[in-house]
Amino acid sequence: MPKTYPRPLSRVLRVPLPLMMSLFLLPALAHGTLWIVDPEGGGDFTEIQPAVEAAQTGDEVEVRPGTYEEFINYGGKEIRVYSSSGYAVTTIRPGTGPYRPGTGPYHTITFESGEGRAAVLEGFTVTGGIGRHMASLGGRSGGAIGCYDSDPTFRDCMFRENTADYGGAIALDGSNPLITGCLFVENVVENNGSAIAGPNSAPTIEECAFTDNEAPFGFGTVHLNAPAEILGCTFFDNEARGAGAINLPDDGADMHITGCLFWANQSLSFHGGALRIHEADPVIESCTFIDNRAAIDGGAIMIQDGADAQVRHCTFYANLASRSGANFAIWDYSSPVIENCIMAEGLDGYGVFVENSAPIFLCTCSWNNRPDNFIAFPDPTGTDGNITVNPLFCGESSRDFTLHSLSECAEENNPECGQIGRYGVACGPTPSIETSWGEIKALFLSK
Repeated sequence: MPKTYPRPLSRVLRVPLPLMMSLFLLPALAHGTLWIVDPEGGGDFTEIQPAVEAAQTGDEVEVRPGTYEEFINYGGKEIRVYSSSGYAVTTIRPGTGPYRPGTGPYHTITFESGEGRAAVLEGFTVTGGIGRHMASLGGRSGGAIGCYDSDPTFRDCMFRENTADYGGAIALDGSNPLITGCLFVENVVENNGSAIAGPNSAPTIEECAFTDNEAPFGFGTVHLNAPAEILGCTFFDNEARGAGAINLPDDGADMHITGCLFWANQSLSFHGGALRIHEADPVIESCTFIDNRAAIDGGAIMIQDGADAQVRHCTFYANLASRSGANFAIWDYSSPVIENCIMAEGLDGYGVFVENSAPIFLCTCSWNNRPDNFIAFPDPTGTDGNITVNPLFCGESSRDFTLHSLSECAEENNPECGQIGRYGVACGPTPSIETSWGEIKALFLSK
């Protein structure tokens, strides 16, 4: 028989006493059912989909370690499906069973019946998916997951080695899921969004890592045209034709991108080594851009065609554009505001390139970009708090971009502007705070 557990009654001790007394007059509390999936036969089911079909909204499905080859569809149920031991030992691969409608390839996991945030997928590796043909999305979409008019939660999962024409790991359409604590590794897409793509969708993506994903003929590891939230994520060593990390393709892609690291991403034959911002008005703050490469313009960021981005409190280091704009290329009637940013040691293409645009620079620090800090735009140094000084990082060679206590970018030494760049003081007379960039890289390379 399936096991049961009580649903918690939130904050019971905080309700007024008369209401507390009335609770004793209510019927007995409802119980959700806990279904166990064990491939060795020690649970209620040996496969996940039969457990999903047996479950009702409010139930949980616990999946024990193993490799499950099947197709899963939540069918509109608000249920939590989770692995008991995490993604390292619990894998879902596409199957050939009765849960594949019709003929041809299908999403490994599907949400298409209005599921909300209480529909949870947690703690799995989803790999080997090849997607479902969706004419509205231009071909095979969502190698691992297809999500349509639904807002589920994906937590602590790894999406690895999935392929599609669009949305290599996850394809969205009219959906705003929460994607938290997930890894996206070695997913490949023919067109846009090697990890995540979708029209009319604004997911919240937080504390996720993206590495070694490829879109050789399209744009972006993440490709979304609505105001998504991307918070605390890391993009490392991803490649695309353009926009190695995130593509903001249209008016309306007014994302909020904060606290993210963009490291060694590359555009193979177009603009935007890390980000390409086309017509959109995003806010990008407290991010780090290092070692990104663009085949043409915008080693870190390309801003074009009327885009009015706000970029603030970011640190740029050792980015490169093969033609122009190691840190920024700003084109065609765009008016971004770039404030309290450090732009240092651009390897080639000048630090900032501007064409037919009117960017505003406030309290920026430009330093030693090659062959110069600005091209085709008057150097703003000496106005509006803009400076050209060595920012005095604590450890460039170890990618520690915290500041020495004597840095003119430190809040304590620059009362007019406050802190410039992402990081504050952490060396000098005060103890140094180590930044373990090497450990982050080793983590990715071990995946």
